[in-house]
Amino acid sequence: MKKTLIDIQDTFTIADGVALALRKHVEVDAKKLGEALRRLACNNAYGGDDAGCDWFYCEERKIIFIGNPEWVVSKDENLIQLMKAADILTGSNYSAKGNGFDIAT
Repeated sequence: MKKTLIDIQDTFTIADGVALALRKHVEVDAKKLGEALRRLACNNAYGGDDAGCDWFYCEERKIIFIGNPEWVVSKDENLIQLMKAADILTGSNYSAKGNGFDIAT
């Protein structure tokens, strides 16, 4: 699998307003990056224990839900886009349509 190089820059502040920047290079593959994006979206949407339930998103209704379309945890369009990007990177499909949910808009 192709690795993606990510630049991470940490800044450490030192006395008298002088700052020192440290740059690190981290290699991560697309699947791990996608999984991290999905965790980020889920943590921002819910922030708690979801008991291992599957998370889905519906772009038409602009919702993220757990297991069932009635269990909406977020209506944040940015988090929906993160989940969509995660699907692309991991080769998964957690869209409502892709999993047989018939959701009226």
